[in-house]
This record gives sequence, structure tokens and C-alpha cells, in this order.
Amino acid sequence: MYIRSRNHLHFYLQADMMMNRGYFKEPLKMKLLHLVAPDYIMEFLKIMRKVQYYSQCKFSGGVFCL
Repeated sequence: MYIRSRNHLHFYLQADMMMNRGYFKEPLKMKLLHLVAPDYIMEFLKIMRKVQYYSQCKFSGGVFCL
């Protein structure tokens, strides 16, 4: 499955957050907690989704990255 637009990227990031943490948007309490103790699993998933998105842009000529 390919991530071909920013909307797809945003959708997959929200789906990862919901499947792994149980909420779509991070509550303020969790944001403050992550300042002290970062959530490395979600950071890794976000980076991997972005890598997938940008690698697909490279193959399609970079039109969708802009």
C-alpha cells in the first residue's frame, strides 16, 4: 500500500495513534508527560510513515511531495 498524498499520510498517522494508543488526538496530559518521558514507539512509527511517503514521492517524480 502506498502513501501518495499528505492526506493519506495524515490518515495513516492518526490510524497508528488510534491503534497503538487508543486516541486520535493526544490529550494535553499525555503531551506534558511526553516532554519528560518521550514515546519512542510512536516517534518511530511516525518516522517510518514519513520515510514511506517521501520514498514514494521520489519514484513518482516528487510531484506529490510539494
